[in-house]
Amino acid sequence: MKWAIHVAMLAALCGFSCAASLKLPSYLKKCSRSDPKLNECALKNGREAIPTLIKGDSYLRIPVLNPLQLEQVKVSEGTGGVKFTLTLNKASVYGVKQAEVTQINIDLNKKFVSVKLEIKENYLQLISKYVVDGKILLIPIRGEGDFNLTLNNARGEFKTNFDLVKHEDGLEYIKLKDSELQFEIDQAYFDLQNLFNGDKALGDNMNMFLNENWQEVYKEVKDAVIEVLKTLILEIISKVTDKVAYDVIFDPSPYLKGCSKKSLNLNACALKSTRDALPTLSKGDPSLHIPPLNPLHLDRVVVDQGSGPVRFSLTLTDLRVHGLDSADLQAVDFDLEKKNLETRFLVRGQAMYLKSKYQIDGQVLILPIKGDGDLTIKLDTFNGTFKSAFDLAKLSDGLEHMSFRDSTFDFAIKRSHFEFKNLFNGDKALGDNMNVFLNENWQEVHKEISPVVSEVVRKTLVNILQDISSVLPYDVMFPA
Repeated sequence: MKWAIHVAMLAALCGFSCAASLKLPSYLKKCSRSDPKLNECALKNGREAIPTLIKGDSYLRIPVLNPLQLEQVKVSEGTGGVKFTLTLNKASVYGVKQAEVTQINIDLNKKFVSVKLEIKENYLQLISKYVVDGKILLIPIRGEGDFNLTLNNARGEFKTNFDLVKHEDGLEYIKLKDSELQFEIDQAYFDLQNLFNGDKALGDNMNMFLNENWQEVYKEVKDAVIEVLKTLILEIISKVTDKVAYDVIFDPSPYLKGCSKKSLNLNACALKSTRDALPTLSKGDPSLHIPPLNPLHLDRVVVDQGSGPVRFSLTLTDLRVHGLDSADLQAVDFDLEKKNLETRFLVRGQAMYLKSKYQIDGQVLILPIKGDGDLTIKLDTFNGTFKSAFDLAKLSDGLEHMSFRDSTFDFAIKRSHFEFKNLFNGDKALGDNMNVFLNENWQEVHKEISPVVSEVVRKTLVNILQDISSVLPYDVMFPA
């Protein structure tokens, strides 16, 4: 079977000629790509948007969708006992406003979306002028006039893959590809007026015959019906995705709020925004490539720099730093003119501690130390200060982003507590005595370990800041 469809919409697509991304209109709510309930968010927002979207949107140049206007739908070259040519002109599709979205599945990694919807009862209708010529189950059919196709309990699933394509504004936009629509109904009703040059008896009998054998007839027009509905769905989605950037539709970090660069209370705003973001950020954010911060996992850390009375080589593997999520942020101070950042935080009590596998060999004061096993280090009242300069650099999106450099991290603690298990090949007496000795002389040991702790925290903070700033342009973080 061959079919053709020509859709006349009220406005041309903006496509790739758009100069810059539009914002989403207020009735289209964005979802965070890092939201573990992304599909639920999309379903809720999609349901809420349909009543407004169907009325048309001049901002996105979406025409009124109920009825959807089609210039021509043509079905020809049937098979078997059904062979006819049907041309529908100036067709209108009614019932879209009754559509209910029942499920949305979005996989941003695989760039795949599926949407299930249904239109219950007899709400979906296609009304047009028609011309038909051919035969149905060996019975000839011919005529032209008014056409009505009503579909009962229609339901379908729209599936599509997509690519991310960069537009002239440097931003990425969704481009749909390989779309398909699976569509089923419970019943089809046909009403063709003026069949057989207006012979009412022949016409009524033919309509009765069509409806008694609707499965055979519908089988031949099904592809055209599906294409009409798929065109409608693509029209709605493409009108949005052609004009609104991917990062606007799927917010990479809705919990990170910007602060006006002109604000007299910039640092107070930055402190509040960062405090508000920490509970979410500490869980990790795949969209920003930020791992969970509690615990923070490090594969390997080496301390090999002792001098004087404390000399040892210490290798930590599978290190996990706990307590960063309980940090109390004290200050976030930006100097945008000098391009400097300073932030201070406090972890009270013994909430911050490290667990790791270790290997150690060396000397602490006058005593040798050797062993391998499990290590726990507790840091009491951890008070840290991070400082960094930054530059503004244009990335591939053509926008300026912050790039951090010359960073430092210093910290002070009230005291530390060490517990090395399996020292001296498991000699418990020697091991217990050594742990007592280390904790009585914790300042000397801490002096050797603290540069490594500082570097671990510094790198972690720089990576987090850099990952955030690589996604969020400077003017988004600090709007005018």
